[in-house]
Amino acid sequence: MVQARNISTQVVTTRTKAVGVGGGAADVANVGELIASLGINMTDAAEFTVTADGAGTGITITAKAGYEVKLAGGVDSSGAFKLSNAAYKLKPWTGTDGGTYNGRAEWVNYLNAIDTSDLTTFGIGVDPQASIASINGGNSVMVGDTVQFVADQSLNTQGSFTYSWSCEDGGAAATTDAAGVGTKTFDSAGSFTVLLKVTDEEGKVAVAQQQVVVNAPLPPADIALIDADTVRFNNLPTPNSMLYIQWGDGGAQLVTGISSVTTHDVDHVYPQTAAYDRGDYYEYYVQVSVYNGWSYIGNKTGYVRIYK
Repeated sequence: MVQARNISTQVVTTRTKAVGVGGGAADVANVGELIASLGINMTDAAEFTVTADGAGTGITITAKAGYEVKLAGGVDSSGAFKLSNAAYKLKPWTGTDGGTYNGRAEWVNYLNAIDTSDLTTFGIGVDPQASIASINGGNSVMVGDTVQFVADQSLNTQGSFTYSWSCEDGGAAATTDAAGVGTKTFDSAGSFTVLLKVTDEEGKVAVAQQQVVVNAPLPPADIALIDADTVRFNNLPTPNSMLYIQWGDGGAQLVTGISSVTTHDVDHVYPQTAAYDRGDYYEYYVQVSVYNGWSYIGNKTGYVRIYK
């Protein structure tokens, strides 16, 4: 199966011919019989020609003027064909030496010049190694955190390698970028195994794994200072319509006009004096009593700290 593309119109034509190995097509014993069996529609198509090579051991497929050709995908024996213009377009290939080679001729010359006396230079016979260098956030992260996984790529210097990451936590799959860095957002709490898989040019695989504990966020404190002059009261019992707050600095305040709220912010300026000084911070013991009308519903207590 040969595909030819018209350089001007970009139209791709696919031509196929069955030769030998069942299907009603006659088997062939040599290249000459193969050429004859292909017939004129394949050997001298509008887009390309198929000819026997000089040694009579293979064929050459050559694009005609204005066309580019390649073997269609899925042709298992494509390595046995000697192609001219074997790719749709000339494009750079990168060698193991880091050099860039444009087109088939340069690439073949590069391959022919390679010293193959020591194949370990290209990773042949060298096993890949997998090691996790770092997980940002360490081994303990929070639900909703986006975490990056980094492999120690310094261990693999001979050959070519691909890195992939996975985590069987039932959430969204981990992604791996071109540099081999994994990214994962954890959606649920638990202890999960992060798996690094390293594959080399021979298909050999090495794996490394590490446990990551994903923690659920803590519930908000019942009483917390959210900025310099504002205290937030959380988890208030309901129904409610009024709060009576004892600030812990000798002051008290009645808050009205609320309606069955579970969270409420109240402004208060604390005196930062010696009576409340605890060294690194000032500390105040706060109590809030919750009412619905004049019916007592419940209370919350807690400490507010202002750090120096």
